[in-house]
Amino acid sequence: MTYTMLRIYNAAVLSVLLYGAVTWSLTGTLSSRLDGFDGWILGIQILGILRWILGIHWRDLVSNETVQAIAGQPPASSLAARRWVRWYGHVLRLPPHHSSRAIL
Repeated sequence: MTYTMLRIYNAAVLSVLLYGAVTWSLTGTLSSRLDGFDGWILGIQILGILRWILGIHWRDLVSNETVQAIAGQPPASSLAARRWVRWYGHVLRLPPHHSSRAIL
């Protein structure tokens, strides 16, 4: 069940968080905000969901980094960087006269 819930988390939460990440300039501030996105989205605390999925109670005093490591979740900033690199590779394979490559 945990595996299924983590897949739903990746599909429903991370995909929404990183929508359009290929167009972002990943600065230090944005990177730290992405990595610490334990804020409230639609009234749900995101890392609280990971803790709930894994059965970790808030009284257990487990850091967010440890929760992500247990869940096998990389930091959101590294996921955004991976998406940008993948997009960059696609653009570099376009013909030199293509408008997207010319803009890049």
